[in-house]
Order: sequence, then C-alpha cells, then structure tokens
Amino acid sequence: MADALLELQGVSRAYRSAAGEVVVLKEVSLRIDAGEFIAIIGPSGSGKSTLMNILGCLDRPTEGSYRVDGAATEQMSPDQLARLRREHFGFIFQRYNLMENLSATENVALPAVYAGVEADARTARARRLLETLGLGERTTNRPSQLSGGQQQRVSIARSLMNGGAIVLADEPTGALDHASGQQVMAELKRLHGQGHTVILVTHDAAIAAHASRVIEIADGRVVADRHERGQAVRQHADAPGRTPTVAAERRARIDAMHEATRMAIRSMLAHRLRTLLTMLGIIIG
Repeated sequence: MADALLELQGVSRAYRSAAGEVVVLKEVSLRIDAGEFIAIIGPSGSGKSTLMNILGCLDRPTEGSYRVDGAATEQMSPDQLARLRREHFGFIFQRYNLMENLSATENVALPAVYAGVEADARTARARRLLETLGLGERTTNRPSQLSGGQQQRVSIARSLMNGGAIVLADEPTGALDHASGQQVMAELKRLHGQGHTVILVTHDAAIAAHASRVIEIADGRVVADRHERGQAVRQHADAPGRTPTVAAERRARIDAMHEATRMAIRSMLAHRLRTLLTMLGIIIG
C-alpha cells in the first residue's frame, strides 16, 4: 500500500495550566489519502481544532507520530515545518485573517512572498485566482470594502496561492449567513473535484454532510470515522511546479522584509494619531 498523504499514529496533545496538565487529544490514529474530502466534527472543546492545527503543522503532538507524504515531522526544525506548510497546505479561517491595510490581490499574494515568487508572477497568479472565484472586479478592494462571503473567498484564493494541495478549513462558514455559507461550500466542493484534499472542521452536521468522510471527535478521541458517499478521489491537485533554489529563498527573505516594512508604514499612516501619541510616549519616557 502506498504511503498515506497524512498519517497520525497514537497522537496525543497535552497542555499545562495552573490546574495541572490538560489532555485535549488522546491517542488519535488516522490515515488520510490524497483527494479525500473530510469533515472533522465535534462539540466545542472536543479537540477538533487542536487536531486541525497538528494536521497543518501549526502545532506538534506531545506523543505519537505524524507523517506528511511519508516524511516524519517530529524532528523537523521550525524552518523545515514552515517549508512543509508552504509547499503542502492552504489555510482557511473562520474570521478570514486578512490584512486590513492590503488589497484583495495583495492579501492573496502574501503566501507567495515567503515562497520566493517574483512580484509580477505572484500578482498575476493572485488576480487569476480572484477571477476564478468571481472577484475579478474586487481585486483592489480592501477587506472592509468586501462582504463576509467575499472576504472568505479571498481567504480561499490565498489558500491556493502556493498550490494548496491540502486545504484546511477551520469553521469556514461559521461567520457567514446561510447563502454565503453555501457559496463557500460550493467552492470547497469544486476544489475537491479538481483534486485538492479538503479537510474542514465544523460543529454543524449540515456542513459536515457535504464531505465524503466524516470523522467525529469527542473528549479528545475519535469516536466515529465513516464514509458518507463513494470512495476518495485518488489524485493530486496541480500545484505551481517549482523547487526552491538558493536564489529564490534569498529573494523570499528580502521580499518578506520589504513587505513587512511596507505594511508597517501603511499601518502607521492609517493610524497617524495613535502613531504620534506612541512616539510622544517614547520620547517623553
């Protein structure tokens, strides 16, 4: 049998608190193959978001092993994990997590800055993605000029910027009205049809019903794992084909510094009074 795309074996996650150790995931073992559409469902506090964070390499297990495309993640350095996230995952969040001072195009292009993609190429790809998602006339709009559904579609486009072979969506419809939520789910189903592996977290059974496999979490354990319809689509989504070079990584670092500086200047200009008062506080001491 071929390696799973994602595989967890005996994964647990514990946190320390003032009251002692809290175990939020308990000996979870899962195999996820390429092309699946999976919903992870459970009540608040069940551990489903922690599981999503581990799947996306945003967190590490306390115990157990996690492999991505056959590669063990336990001993990877932070830089190696960051590269793994860039090359394999696209993230969609309930609250969109868009940069308010950037346009839709700039928000979508942001992941490619850290991948070392040249400015013209990333801008062109960002615009194509927005056009595909029906936002071709909103490319210059900032988040405050977009509806909730439009902001979530910008978030979806951003998740695909570096390929997004694996799309992780954490409550992607949670902040949306019914109609906008249905549009977002239609986009996720379209991505699945194109070969993307889609994994979404939800507490809503109606949203989970869109998936072909539903994993139910309760008290940190997998209590059910069922296939709703048919078999997984066993194909990989096409990702922009590139192998990071030394020059590309150097450009990524330079571009990241440039973008961070530009965003900081924009933020200061957008909040002139707050910036002035902060500077006065520093000067006066």
